[in-house]
Amino acid sequence: MFETVRRALQDRALLTWGDVCEQAGMVLRTAGARPFRHVVVDEAQDLGPRELRFVAGLAPPGPRALFFAGDTGQRIYRYPYSWLAVGVDVRGRAQRLKVNYRTSEQIKRFADRLLPQRLEAPDGLPEDRSTISLFSGPEPEVVGGQGGDAERSALEAWLRGLLGRGIEPNEVAVLGRTRVVLRERAIPVLEQLGLEQAPLSVDTEVPETAINVGTLHSAKGLEFRAVAIVGCDDDVMPLREALEAETEDEARRIAEAREQHLLYVGCTRAREGRVARLVEIG
Repeated sequence: MFETVRRALQDRALLTWGDVCEQAGMVLRTAGARPFRHVVVDEAQDLGPRELRFVAGLAPPGPRALFFAGDTGQRIYRYPYSWLAVGVDVRGRAQRLKVNYRTSEQIKRFADRLLPQRLEAPDGLPEDRSTISLFSGPEPEVVGGQGGDAERSALEAWLRGLLGRGIEPNEVAVLGRTRVVLRERAIPVLEQLGLEQAPLSVDTEVPETAINVGTLHSAKGLEFRAVAIVGCDDDVMPLREALEAETEDEARRIAEAREQHLLYVGCTRAREGRVARLVEIG
């Protein structure tokens, strides 16, 4: 399968992002070029081995040549791997930030329960995830229901309550694991309420009259006053297809962990309002 995909890319003169980083790194090494003295990388947990190797080649070895910022709990794209094996040694040089400026204490506590207390950090050592938040807010809600109609009713009531308290539509997001879930559970509710829909984007300004709608993956890097996550059914969270695609025990364990991290990302998109996690039961 990989050979077929590779051949198709080659025939169309296309490269994957990893291929781009690998070839760019080869150019740097061949030319002996180190064009920068310092490199700062955000969202470092999502770097793959080839991306990390390219970044490490941008600056010559030296004090503080490389600076990485990331959250292992938000690793949703990459299999875990050893940074040391790629040539980046951060052992004994990492610092855990203890203050959470993004979410309320209640949302942080709720989301933290989705992950183990300790995760393996890039330096191979366990990462203690204990932090404190600087402000408080309402407790997150978990709303159960029997079937899709119950979930849509709960979402409608939640949205009416938010808008009735003066929260602007563009300060609210409705998230789902897949586009199918959003199309079945969220879009009909927004249409019934006469609300506009705006796809999640870090680059586009959303009109005040539009509700943000998108998958958990597309919510990465964004934040809103209030967030609803719909479709947390047994076969959707975690996504059954993602687990069944893995036949080896270790690969399945990693896939399950990635699904946990993905839900964690969704829950931490809420800044100060409520997280309504709407669950279909039965």
